[in-house]
Amino acid sequence: MPISNLDIKKLYALSAGRCNLCKKPLFQENIHIGEMAHIIAKNSNGARGLKVQVNDNSYENLILLCPNCHTKVDKAPKRYSVEYLINAKNEHERTIDNLLHHNTKNRQQDIKALQILMEYWNFFDLVRLVDTLPNYIHLDFFNVYDVFSDFIIVFPQYRPFYNKELENYFINFWNSYVDLLNIFAEQIPHPEISIATLQVFTQADYNLNIRLNKDLPYDKYNEYCQIIEQKKEVFLNNYYELLNFLRNNYSQVI
Repeated sequence: MPISNLDIKKLYALSAGRCNLCKKPLFQENIHIGEMAHIIAKNSNGARGLKVQVNDNSYENLILLCPNCHTKVDKAPKRYSVEYLINAKNEHERTIDNLLHHNTKNRQQDIKALQILMEYWNFFDLVRLVDTLPNYIHLDFFNVYDVFSDFIIVFPQYRPFYNKELENYFINFWNSYVDLLNIFAEQIPHPEISIATLQVFTQADYNLNIRLNKDLPYDKYNEYCQIIEQKKEVFLNNYYELLNFLRNNYSQVI
C-alpha cells in the first residue's frame, strides 16, 4: 500500500516542512527537496530492515528528511537506529509544537523569566566550575543558589515555568545542583578527638577556592571523591539536558 495522502499531510504538517535532523527547510526557491524516509526499511534487507515488518508506509514508520540526511541515515543504520530516528522525529515535532502552539502570553512569560536568570547566572560557567571537582571548586558555584533565591523573592510570578517540559528539565537540574551543593557543608566525626568534627571541605583560600580536606582519614577522603564524582555526573547530565532543551525551544535566551 502506498503512503496515504493523510499521512503525507500529517508528516509535513507536524514537521513544519523541515528536515527532522538538520532542520533545513524542504522547500527552497519553489523546489521541493523533502524525502519521506522509512524508519524500518520497506524491505527486510534494507537499512534497519526487519523480516517481521516489511512495506510499512504508515506515518509512524516515516520520518521527513532532506536528501543529505536521508542518505546519511541509510548508510549508517547502526548509528541511526530505529530508536534514534523515532526519538529524533518525536523531539522535532515537539519542538515545532512548542515554538508555534505555545507562542502565547505564558510562553513569553517563561522567556522573560529565563532571560532574567541568564542575565545574573553564570550558567555557561557551571561546567568549567565543576570540572575541578572533586579536588576543589570556586565560590562562584555557590552564587547560583543566591541568585535563584533572590529571583523567587523578587519575581514570584515567574515560578514555576508554565511549560511543564521546561519545568521538569529545570527541576531536575536544580535538584542535582542542590544535591551537589549540600556536600560542601558536610562534617564528619574527628577520628582522634571524640567531641570534634572535620569539615569535608576547607575554608576558601585566597583564590576563592574551597578544597577537599586532605586531613580526612584516607578511606573517607576516597569515599568522598567517589560520592562527589557521582553527584557531579548527575548534575552535568541534567545541566546538558536543560541546555539542549533551551537551545531547541528557547533560542532567544541561549
